Amino acid sequence: FRAHQDCPATDLRRNLEVSRPLRTLRIGSRSGEGDGVVFGEVKDVAVSQDGSLFVLDGLERSVRRFSSRGEFLLRLGGQGQGPGEFEYPNSLEVSQSRNEVLVFDPRLWRLTTFGFDGELRSTEPIQAEPEFGQVPENVISGDGTLFNLSYGDFQESMMSALGNRRSGVVRGETSIEMWSRDQGQWQVLMQVPGPEVYLNLDTRSLRDVLLPRRPLWSVSPVGDVWFADNSSLTIRRLFPPDSSECVFRASIPSGDVAQEELDRYYQARDVHPDNIAGIAQLQAARRTVPAPEKEPILSRILIDDLGLVWVERFGHFDEIAGTRWDVFSSRGEHVSVVDLPSTFRPTRIRGDQIIGIAEDSEGVDYVEVFAWKRPGTPD
Repeated sequence: FRAHQDCPATDLRRNLEVSRPLRTLRIGSRSGEGDGVVFGEVKDVAVSQDGSLFVLDGLERSVRRFSSRGEFLLRLGGQGQGPGEFEYPNSLEVSQSRNEVLVFDPRLWRLTTFGFDGELRSTEPIQAEPEFGQVPENVISGDGTLFNLSYGDFQESMMSALGNRRSGVVRGETSIEMWSRDQGQWQVLMQVPGPEVYLNLDTRSLRDVLLPRRPLWSVSPVGDVWFADNSSLTIRRLFPPDSSECVFRASIPSGDVAQEELDRYYQARDVHPDNIAGIAQLQAARRTVPAPEKEPILSRILIDDLGLVWVERFGHFDEIAGTRWDVFSSRGEHVSVVDLPSTFRPTRIRGDQIIGIAEDSEGVDYVEVFAWKRPGTPD
């Protein structure tokens, strides 16, 4: 393959042994079973230096702290609009240096800080940004800096991308931005292509498309921002406030779109089967949306506590491990391949632990911890 001129190429090593981490902890249960802990909708999980797990429950609008052994310790926050309360919290982080928990609520547009003991320390209002009907994407770094994917220029740039056509699949511009406490405003770090959508001017409609190309981004514990696009393995690193570099680029072939994916989209199988009218309406609307020729290449990007770059490939790989992650050094060296269950979504990787959210066949959420062997560590 040919690398971009400003982006060094890296090889995906084929002789790396695939690591399959073992689960060491599960917190949560169905109502009345197991440890008695029941989660509503786990949005994020963070971990402190002593191994305490902080679990953000979006449905309960609160954070629960558990010990490293999974014992419940205390609850932070609750539903409401007063100080220390939430309406739609979606991200949190732990500040190790200040023993604080930071929670962002994009519905109230404010950042709330608690001490590890549950004491409310501050509630900071944040300038609201357009979301354009998309699920908010916000990340808090280890030093408490808030990052956001903004859709402020999405509509205008989407119309520009359509050109002289009356309808078509387009990508508007979004931007990765950082909240400046000193200036009290958002600071744009990088303009990036937003998610693909289908735009029809004749019917004045905007539709999600099947397997859209979209931006992927993550923030390291020290505040570096890493960016990729799910249509190619090209990793860029941003150094706030005003510099960036392309770290590496590698070639991964994209597969054909599975018939199962096509049927699910065009037959509206993502709608509850009892909603007969909704299914018929969505089927009619999606009939005019073009199908993609190829699958995306990537699903997610995640940076661990030592700066390793974790890249999740799109698709399932086998019945045992549903997702495959390629792990790279910050210089782009391919150092490991890790398989994880398809029901598990990692949120933090700290030392030899992978912490994240699992969901069972009935939609019940759990918090799980897996142990894995870092590259270069002795057996």
